[in-house]
Amino acid sequence: EYPKLEEEKLKKRSERDSLTNLYNHMTMKTLVDERLRGETQEAWLLVMDVDDFKQVNDSLGHLYGDAVLCSFADELVHVFDSPWTGRIGGDEFCVLAVGETKESICKKMELFNRRIRKKCSSEGSKISVSSSIGAAKYQPDVYQYDLLFKQADSALYYVKNHGKSNYQIYDPMVCSMDNEEASW
Repeated sequence: EYPKLEEEKLKKRSERDSLTNLYNHMTMKTLVDERLRGETQEAWLLVMDVDDFKQVNDSLGHLYGDAVLCSFADELVHVFDSPWTGRIGGDEFCVLAVGETKESICKKMELFNRRIRKKCSSEGSKISVSSSIGAAKYQPDVYQYDLLFKQADSALYYVKNHGKSNYQIYDPMVCSMDNEEASW
């Protein structure tokens, strides 16, 4: 009994980000690939990050930066209510939202950005925290995490290059997939 409990703890620790307790990047990739195989509902992969996070850390300190990341993670879980939510890098996160229409996912992305600006901006500081989000719609022929991620990441960089603090749904006519910054 005891070794089994220890094994479960280790498994959970290997799948999760230690700061936010969200899934890590490799676990998200595996879970999304498994979940989307044969999916019949509308689904969206969202990739988002904290705008100018380095400035937050440099101006207010790493403890404040960690608190911002934890608040960001809490808001993701609250707004998107998805079991597939992860921290995939320093200040980058992703969510798989299943069963959402384009209209409902856009409303949630707007709500998330409003809540982040309100919750994470420092009183009395000139630093205001915001988020940029890129979204890619699952298609039966685009079901692999890697391709969906590339699309969502390219939409994210479109937002980053056009004023930040917003969201963009991937559109090949608007978002470039050969973004140097977007490559992993």
